[in-house]
Amino acid sequence: MHFVKKVPTTDEEKAVKEKERAIKLKTFCTVRDRIFEKRARGELDDEILSLTQKLLEKNPDVYTFWNIRRETIIKKIEASKDSEVASDPQESTKIENMLREELFLSQLCIEANNKSYSAWFHRGWVLQQQRHPDVKEELGLCEKALKLDCRNFHTWDHRRVVAKLCHLGRPEELEFSNRLIAQNFSNYSAWHYRGVLHLKADSTNECVHDTIINDDLKKVTSAFFTDPDDQSAWVYTRFLLEMDSRRVFSKPKSLIPCVPLTVSFHGDNTTVVMSKACTLDVLLSFITTSEDASPWKGISTLSPQPKSARIWQCVSRIPCSVRPNLGEDFIDLLLEAFDATTSDRDVGTVAKKVRDSCVELISLEPKNTWVHYVYTLCLLEIDPITHHDEILSQLEMLATELDVNRREIYRKMASRQRFNQALRAKTNGRMIIEDLVDGKTTNLSLREAKLTSLDGVELLAGLVTTLDVSGNHLTNLDEVLLPNLEYLTANENPIERLLPNITLCNVKFLSLGACHINDMDCVVPALRSMCSLERFLYCETPLVSKTECLAKELPSVRLIPHYL
Repeated sequence: MHFVKKVPTTDEEKAVKEKERAIKLKTFCTVRDRIFEKRARGELDDEILSLTQKLLEKNPDVYTFWNIRRETIIKKIEASKDSEVASDPQESTKIENMLREELFLSQLCIEANNKSYSAWFHRGWVLQQQRHPDVKEELGLCEKALKLDCRNFHTWDHRRVVAKLCHLGRPEELEFSNRLIAQNFSNYSAWHYRGVLHLKADSTNECVHDTIINDDLKKVTSAFFTDPDDQSAWVYTRFLLEMDSRRVFSKPKSLIPCVPLTVSFHGDNTTVVMSKACTLDVLLSFITTSEDASPWKGISTLSPQPKSARIWQCVSRIPCSVRPNLGEDFIDLLLEAFDATTSDRDVGTVAKKVRDSCVELISLEPKNTWVHYVYTLCLLEIDPITHHDEILSQLEMLATELDVNRREIYRKMASRQRFNQALRAKTNGRMIIEDLVDGKTTNLSLREAKLTSLDGVELLAGLVTTLDVSGNHLTNLDEVLLPNLEYLTANENPIERLLPNITLCNVKFLSLGACHINDMDCVVPALRSMCSLERFLYCETPLVSKTECLAKELPSVRLIPHYL
């Protein structure tokens, strides 16, 4: 325990404790062996219930004994359903009494260890075996347990089981979360449970009324004005922003529709990019072809053969088509991912109200991390183009002053904003992203765009064959998910190591001039994995002095140690 001074034990005390421990261990082993012997012989009777109870009261975490108890109970329940016994009312009463005893035992074990997975699971299982479980009493027990530890997820999971048993509706559950939040607005679990209820409603097309959202806004506003440093209400505010977002890719992932974003054809190669990762079965629901599913392969940097992926490729001469045809709606969805839609976009009320609250709170708490972060999220939702500079300024402040431990998160967010801005740049009156989508070009230049990340480039898989990211702040190329890429230029980046990337298998030309690669081992394994590589430029790097060794390692690659 904390703040309790430890008193050293004498040798005599140690000897006594060891003797007591040995006696307990001997007793445990004797009972355990007896249990396993009876189980092996199929003797699932009252004695085995008594023996397992004796051990579980001492240690409720031995899930094997709980399993044996369930096997025994199931056997007794099935026996009671026998035609000769079923008509006996005493037999039914006997089963119910046995189940009540199980509830009593599980309660004893939970009181001894309120975070015992096995005891909580067993209690939920017993309730489901009862004909008429006392759900009202069980809900009361859950509420008492949550008062002792409001974040005990075992209790929350058990309460969900009970709520399902008694068919509690969403209004009742929302009211329950209201009570807990009113008691303690730092109850993160209650906020989370409330969010889960909203997600379920949205996923089933059940309307989340504006009055509920407005009430939630009042709750979070009151919470973060009372204690701006408490993160529970801020996290839930971020969730409300996502739920109310009019931007598809800003919504919770479970609410993002899984549809094709782009389809591209390169010879016999068909590349499909989905709005989010999906399995092959989901992909094939959009594909029409006379061939089986075997040629389709998921593309991911995490696994050579992913079961779920956002990018899928098929190498086959047999034609295929994608349903539905990628019309304006799907093109707008892709453009929206880069804040490049030309139509006016509606903005949710949550973002505006939270922004106004944040502006007021910033004047009171100018160094509060959460208020600046949520304010930035509001600007991203309201108008990321108009507020581009302010968004970058806020993210820089968070990364360098207010929350340096999470600086990489903020830098990645800032890099994505710069990436989006670069794709919105116009040439000949058209945005670069529009030319890529229409197939007017397959070249993408992101030179000196101050990028620290290539987050978002995976949405362009299949559309880009030539990529230039020179003069940025990239430390790696792991995020280059462009399986059709043939020419990659990444000069003047602080790249120290290049890891093997299966998505770069079609790269013919790679340029890493003036990068920070010092040793052959930092690049050779990756270069070997590029089976199509023909030329490698590494000017102004320490590798220049190791050209002869590189030539031996990469005999089929033309090495370019000096600019032509």
